[in-house]
Amino acid sequence: MNRQANFKHVFDVQKAGLVAFALGFIFISLKPNLAIADVFFLELNKAIIQSEKVQAARQGYLSAKEDVIIANQPSEWTATLSGGHKYAETSTNGADYAESNNANLEVTVKRKLFDGGLSSAQENVAMLQLDIANAQINMAEEDVLVSAIEAYTGLVTARDQFRISTTNVERLKEHLRAAEIQLEVGESTPTELAGTAARLARAEASLIQSETALANALATYESLIGTAPSGLLLPEISADLPSSAAQAGDIAIKNKSSHRISILTERITRKNMDVLVAQVKPNVDLSLKGSTTENTLDTRDNEEFSASVNFTMPLYPSSSVRAKSRSVVADHRQSLFNLRDNQRSTRLLAENAFRQFKASQIVIKAYEAEKDAAIAVRDGTQQEVQFGDKTFLDQLDAEQDVVLAELNLLIAKRDVINASYQLKSAIGLLTTLHLGLEGFGSIADEPAIVSPLKGPYPVLDYDE
Repeated sequence: MNRQANFKHVFDVQKAGLVAFALGFIFISLKPNLAIADVFFLELNKAIIQSEKVQAARQGYLSAKEDVIIANQPSEWTATLSGGHKYAETSTNGADYAESNNANLEVTVKRKLFDGGLSSAQENVAMLQLDIANAQINMAEEDVLVSAIEAYTGLVTARDQFRISTTNVERLKEHLRAAEIQLEVGESTPTELAGTAARLARAEASLIQSETALANALATYESLIGTAPSGLLLPEISADLPSSAAQAGDIAIKNKSSHRISILTERITRKNMDVLVAQVKPNVDLSLKGSTTENTLDTRDNEEFSASVNFTMPLYPSSSVRAKSRSVVADHRQSLFNLRDNQRSTRLLAENAFRQFKASQIVIKAYEAEKDAAIAVRDGTQQEVQFGDKTFLDQLDAEQDVVLAELNLLIAKRDVINASYQLKSAIGLLTTLHLGLEGFGSIADEPAIVSPLKGPYPVLDYDE
C-alpha cells in the first residue's frame, strides 16, 4: 500500500464521519419548529407544576388573604359567659344561723362601634401584604423558569457536546489505526504515530469530561423537570424582546416583581403610621350584659339586663408611643432609600441583560465565521498533505480546529437563548402568564384552606 493510498483511506474515513455528522444536524434542523416549541414549553410547565417553591409562594398568598379577614376582627361580636355559686351562713344578734345559696349566671356581649380607624388602617396594610404575596408568586415562577430553561438548554448542549466528542474520538482512532499501518509499511514515522496517539488521548479526556457534564446536566434536568424526554432540541430565541437598553429599563420598572415588592414595602411602612395614629385615637364600645341570680330566699332572686356605651382614649401619647412613631418614620425613610436603590439596580440589570443578549447574537456570527474558516483550512490542509506540503499532524490539528469551532458555536447558540430569556426575566415578563403556560392556574382558583379547628369546643385536627 503506497503513501497516497493510505492517506486516501484516512481521508475517506474522516469524510464519512463528517458527512454523518452533517446529516445529523440537517435532520435536526428540518424538524418542525412548532414541535420544538411545544416540547420546550411543555417541559417548562412541568417544572412549574413540580416546583415546591411555587407551591410555597401560593400558600403564602392564601395566608396573606386570611390576614385581610383578621384585620377586621375588631368589628366582630365577642361574648363572655361567667357563672358562680355562693354558700353563706348568717347569724343576726346571736340568733340561729341561716343558710343561703346563691347561683349566679352572667352573659356579656361586646362589639366595638369605633376603633379610631384601626381596623381600616390594618386592612389597608393587609391588602398591600396580599399584593406582595402575589408578586412573590411571580418571583418564584421566574426563578423556577430561569433554572428550568438553563437546565433544558444545558442538557441539549451537553448531549451535542458528548456526541461531537464521541465522533472526534472515533475519527482519531481511525487515524491512529491508519498511522500504525503506514508505520508498518514504512510510509509514516514514529513521530506521526506518537502525535496521533497524543491527540487521541487528549480527545478521550475531553470525552470523559463531556460525559460527566452530560450526567450532571441530566441529573439537574430531572431534579427540576422530571425524566428527560428524548429528542430535546434547542428552542427558539424568546420573542417580544425590547429593542433598546432604555426600553428594557422602562419595561423592567413597570413589570419586575422585585421592584413591585419594593414599592409595596414603602407603602406598607407609610401605612404603619396610620395604624399607629389609630391606636391612640378614641374607642367606642357597645356592651350588653344580662345576669340572673337564684337564692334560697325567693324574695332575693334577681334578673338584670343592661346596655352601655364606653368611650375610652389615652390622656396623651406616652413616651413609648412617641418612640414607636419615630421608629415608624425611620422604617419609612429606610424603605424609600431601598426603593430608589432597587429602581436603579432594576433598570441597570435590565439594560445589562439587553446588552448581553445583543453581544451573544454577535458572538454567534463570529463563531459561525470561525467554523467556516476552520473548515476551509481543513480542506486546504488535506490537499497540501496529499502533495507533501504539510504533514499528517498538520491535518489532525486542522481537523481538531473544526471540532473546537463546532463546540464553540454550540455553546454560543445555547448562550444566546439563555440570554434572551434572562432578558425576559430582567424586564419582569418571565412568568407563566406571559409565556402562556398553564402552571397551577389562577391563584383565585386555589382551593380554600380548610380550618383545622373542629367542634364547638375547638380541637386541633392537623397532622404533624
